[in-house]
Amino acid sequence: MRCLAARVNYKTLIVICALFTLITVLLWNRCTSDTSIRLLPRAPFVAPSPKIGDASISSQQQPPQPPEPPPVVGVVGGIKYEEIDCLINDESTIKGRREGGEVFLPFGWMEKYFEVYGKIVQYDGYDRFEFQHSYSKVYAQREPYHPDGVFMSFEGYNVEVRDRVKCISGVEGVPLSTQWGPQGYFYAIQIAQYGLSHYSKN
Repeated sequence: MRCLAARVNYKTLIVICALFTLITVLLWNRCTSDTSIRLLPRAPFVAPSPKIGDASISSQQQPPQPPEPPPVVGVVGGIKYEEIDCLINDESTIKGRREGGEVFLPFGWMEKYFEVYGKIVQYDGYDRFEFQHSYSKVYAQREPYHPDGVFMSFEGYNVEVRDRVKCISGVEGVPLSTQWGPQGYFYAIQIAQYGLSHYSKN
């Protein structure tokens, strides 16, 4: 570097750096304008109409029609949603919605496929969708842990009001779970959590 600095004039070096910066900025701006042009919607392709005297198309045959566009489902604020078929793992097809480059899948399908949870709730008169990948809640520990006191954070658990609990059995006094099926059955982990929550509260 010492050799380079001795042979090159500092003014020339500054001019070269300024030119390099200018060229970089110009190329950078050009790249961003190219992507915006590519994202603009294109006009649909229209096949040329056949001439009246054209012998290649007989009067009985009609020219092939381009496929009809999918139905527009809804227009909200100028945004169009189109129906689109979604092939899942080459096994099943479901209907989704497309908005530009985004595809939206029905939550009912996602809920079953990924075992996630969600519901529409109202806050201040507005609907809001709450989505969770786990139905458990995290509770902060209130005081230091003691072996004869509250077990972990089970004092805040209400097992009996969970979505996956069908009811509390009147005979056995433990929860009947619907975790893996609609019929009620005894689920050991949920029974243990129910017992620990009541032990920790009393």
